[in-house]
Amino acid sequence: MEWAGPEQLGGAIEAYEHALRLEPSAGPVHFRLGVAYRKRYDSAFRQPEDSQKAVEQWSAALELDPNQYIWRRRIQQYGPLLDKPYPFYDWVTTARKEIAARGESPAPLSVKPAGAEIVHPEKTFETGAEDVREPDPQGRILRDNGQFVKVEIAIVPDTRAEDVSACVHVLFRPNSATKAHWNNEAGGMVFWISPPVGWKVSQSLVTIPNPPQPVSKETREVEFEVKGPKGYGVGTVTLAAYALYYVCEDVKGVCMYRRQDVPIIIAAHELK
Repeated sequence: MEWAGPEQLGGAIEAYEHALRLEPSAGPVHFRLGVAYRKRYDSAFRQPEDSQKAVEQWSAALELDPNQYIWRRRIQQYGPLLDKPYPFYDWVTTARKEIAARGESPAPLSVKPAGAEIVHPEKTFETGAEDVREPDPQGRILRDNGQFVKVEIAIVPDTRAEDVSACVHVLFRPNSATKAHWNNEAGGMVFWISPPVGWKVSQSLVTIPNPPQPVSKETREVEFEVKGPKGYGVGTVTLAAYALYYVCEDVKGVCMYRRQDVPIIIAAHELK
């Protein structure tokens, strides 16, 4: 059922979930359920939290059998730089250019590798510039509570026990219910992260430049990495974060500048 097409993934997910109710310790089923969630996330049939649910199922599978090479690599594909053995798909762009140079047409990609999938691993945790200024320190910008832009969060943990780190993926989608779209004639989108004491982030301020067209409805993604203090292993930690963006509610509607608070809540077990 999983391979019959993206429209059948909902049925595949239901079948795997039923199988896990019968046998909760079936590692391969956890892993395949994660694959089904991720495939649906990458399709037109995506559901909120599909990406996070995929990571949770892969993590559950790896916890049952930590020797499974493929299960670990699947998490590392989207995970933090400290945990990456190599850049997973950095060769795709080069290969496509070489194919085009031969006068051939590269096969279309249903999903273009980007972000965590193509970056090179690091041996030390690097933080961004320390002299950046918070864009709305007094919280004066009017809030969007999801009316215009929907937010999804996926937290991909380090698979090793020695580091408390994770790669955080935050996605922003214009709300189709209000016919919202990005206003690209104004400034770009920015995302600010304030970690608690003892925690570090790869960058405090992330800027997403606007595409060339005046308006658009594309999904925008912010990726950043977080590292906690050694020995942290109980409770949860919350990173205060928010996005600022220009959005319009309709093609002929009102355009506005809005802030959306995006608290990043990480459970200790997610970083183990």
